[in-house]
Amino acid sequence: MIARRAFKAGAVIATALVVAGCAEPAEIYARYEERLVQKGFFRTDVAPDDAPFDRDDLRRNFIEVALYSEFSPDGVDPERTERPLGRWAGPVNYTILGEEVSDQDRRDIVDLMLRLSELTGLEVNSTTPEAIRTFANFQILFLNEEERRIIVDTSTTNDGFGGQEFRREWATNLNRPCIGQIRYDSDRNITHARVYIKSETSGIFRKSCIHEEIVQSFGLLNDADWIRPSLFNDTNEFALMTLHDEYLMRILYDDRLSSGMKEPEVTPLLDDIVRSLDLEGSS
Repeated sequence: MIARRAFKAGAVIATALVVAGCAEPAEIYARYEERLVQKGFFRTDVAPDDAPFDRDDLRRNFIEVALYSEFSPDGVDPERTERPLGRWAGPVNYTILGEEVSDQDRRDIVDLMLRLSELTGLEVNSTTPEAIRTFANFQILFLNEEERRIIVDTSTTNDGFGGQEFRREWATNLNRPCIGQIRYDSDRNITHARVYIKSETSGIFRKSCIHEEIVQSFGLLNDADWIRPSLFNDTNEFALMTLHDEYLMRILYDDRLSSGMKEPEVTPLLDDIVRSLDLEGSS
């Protein structure tokens, strides 16, 4: 089974395209980032005073993010649908691929993966590209135009992910700077993940792609405009994983929950789980 999502940037990137005319993708993405930052988006504060939340917010937001999808089961139509809880059950062995991966990219990914390991209790290991076929189950790809063309030309449905058209659209559509794909087993455990990021992205825009796609590939897939302060919000107000998001990740990997649970099974357990969180200043 496949779940997939994409960074929601279309409307503002489309505006940047009009302004930029025939500019190269790197310039278009840079203008997009500049516009959003000027408007107060792509914030990097993780616990902002202007976006307080309490335990009731965490209960409600967890249900929305972990147990619903913005899309129909085939991942195509914009239709809010319920889905079972899904999460990793075993070690996450990640590798980073692409000719234009920077040292900063690697530092950002290592730091994020270490934090996710702390939040989830999962063993998270960095592996070499050579380990893809035998060991790595989480691939993070930074691809330029030529590399994207190769991906499109050589991708097949035999890799277990499917979604060829989804990858093709990402490769050719500037409105999709980054995407993620997840593969589940029959028990709804996540077994593999891929994150695709266009190498033309830069700055906080690029780092936001890293955070959003990797964090959501750990099982918190949905977005909603009313959830804040959070990555799980289509407005792109916050660029990085926030304290709120860390609490949601802790809830997802609490031992009282398990892959495959649906909302009627999860809801009765949330009071005790959320109450056990050390949430300063909350009721």
